[in-house]
Amino acid sequence: MDSSNRISFVIRNRIEEAHLVRSSVQAICVEAMIDSKDAFQIASCVIEIITEAITQSLNNQTDQKIEVDMVVEKDFIRLVFRYGGKEIDPKRIEQLNHLTSKSNAMETKELGFYLLKINLDKVEYAFDHGKNIWILEKKVKAYGAPAR
Repeated sequence: MDSSNRISFVIRNRIEEAHLVRSSVQAICVEAMIDSKDAFQIASCVIEIITEAITQSLNNQTDQKIEVDMVVEKDFIRLVFRYGGKEIDPKRIEQLNHLTSKSNAMETKELGFYLLKINLDKVEYAFDHGKNIWILEKKVKAYGAPAR
């Protein structure tokens, strides 16, 4: 992987910083000539994962960090999120695999996970060595010059 296609963010556990990452990710997508709809969907998923981290795993502990790695290739975007805190309940992750509709997501109170599922091509979660790890991927089409 060419390191010029990768950017990393490290933010404190604050929702204000989540919006900076969302805006940066969306701007990078646009700069890479990614369709604006895809860029918006990817940026929305960034907010979902960071909000999940802050409110669920990190319990609003401001001394925690969230690491975000973004890889931009000509046909896909990959985001990897890493953060400490408690593991997400495996039952919630299992629900992610079985969400089939918006009404189903509303019943289980997992609209955020549903957003991930309908907007991305790959959503994986793991808890490894005390870290929550999310891997998100979306296949994309450049609308102008090839992505860098």
